[in-house]
Amino acid sequence: MINNIFQAVGGTIAVLILIVMVLAYVGSSPSQASLNENMLTSAYLEKNQEDYVKCKNSVGGEGDALIGSVVWANLSNYSLEKLSSIEDNYKAQIKQQCDKPIAEYEENYAKLVKNENEIAESSKSLLDKIIKSKPTVDNTKLSKYNPETSKFTIGNPLNNLVFTKTDVETYFNRQL
Repeated sequence: MINNIFQAVGGTIAVLILIVMVLAYVGSSPSQASLNENMLTSAYLEKNQEDYVKCKNSVGGEGDALIGSVVWANLSNYSLEKLSSIEDNYKAQIKQQCDKPIAEYEENYAKLVKNENEIAESSKSLLDKIIKSKPTVDNTKLSKYNPETSKFTIGNPLNNLVFTKTDVETYFNRQL
């Protein structure tokens, strides 16, 4: 009798383990459209990351410092008002040149984050859905293209710009 109880309990446990294993491996997969969108977005970010970083460095921060150094170099020969006007015009040109690449890159990064979350959500197993676990997103790809950290991973931010000091000096000399 006790032997039959152990066999029944053992059989029940074995069936439960088998059910849990099946639920852990059975699940849905992301749609082909989501996978394609993710691949295209990743390819865009890979191709345009260096241009984004150059533009991001050039607009403000490091770019302003380089332009400012040219202003300071000419301060003894020209009025501050004249130099400031030229500086503002040059910065406006760089900003206009870089606004679109910066916006497009950041928009595509947001799209990548959304796609990665959708893919992770749709890849959850039935067991994950039953126990309501959070989806696991591959953060490697997200951190590789993250706009906040990209400028520190590609080149030296102090000279990785869309213009050089010579470009700035030439512009100023033409305007003066």
